[in-house]
Amino acid sequence: MLEKFLQEIGLSEKEATIYLHLLKVDFDSIANIAKTTGINRTTVYPILAQLIDKEFVEEVKENDKSTYRAYAPDRIESYLQEQKIKIEEHVHIASDMIPQLKGIMREGGQRPIIEYYEGRDAIRKASINYYESNDAGGEVYLIYPRDEVEILFSDKERTSAKELRLKKNVTAHAIYTYSKGDYVSDKTGNSYRVNSKDFPIKSDISVYADRIRIHNLGDKLGTIFIRNKDIADTLRTLFKLAFKGLEK
Repeated sequence: MLEKFLQEIGLSEKEATIYLHLLKVDFDSIANIAKTTGINRTTVYPILAQLIDKEFVEEVKENDKSTYRAYAPDRIESYLQEQKIKIEEHVHIASDMIPQLKGIMREGGQRPIIEYYEGRDAIRKASINYYESNDAGGEVYLIYPRDEVEILFSDKERTSAKELRLKKNVTAHAIYTYSKGDYVSDKTGNSYRVNSKDFPIKSDISVYADRIRIHNLGDKLGTIFIRNKDIADTLRTLFKLAFKGLEK
């Protein structure tokens, strides 16, 4: 449990092992650290250097011999505060860098970016991260089974993704199935409910800008993310044709 926690906040598996070992002793030599933890001695050197750099461990020299001791666990809280500040700085810088990176990105006919992530949490995160920091306006087209979405995700989880879209003024056009009748998430765009028996919908698919997001809601939960302008434009055309038919 302790090692897992340390790994989750940024330490490697071996860094966590050595730090926990040093917490149990006043100080220790490299030879004994290697013997006690089972980590190769030549590997211990760079790991200790990394822990010193992160200020989890300090080197103590006495009579030209080096030993190592761990800082108190209180260091974890200050370390996390430092990481939080760095992340906030990176987010701020990214808002300027991303448009510049997009400026040098070849738009037409580029090789598609395709990513796949498994699990319920991957679907939840993909829904939140779908809209990027510099997105504003435009239209998103969706097709999804409302019943399955309600089963898998809480009201809070569903609302957080919707609020992000509304914040960016993105208009939603949706086709969906729902056993409880008509459902209107918001009034920004058109929304059509179709009969699940005649038109079974098993996945949650959306297209926005140059991005396609496909959530597999079946037995093996997962998300496929595709980034390609040509594919997105083609799928958007299919959505528009479907909406045109539903409007009649």
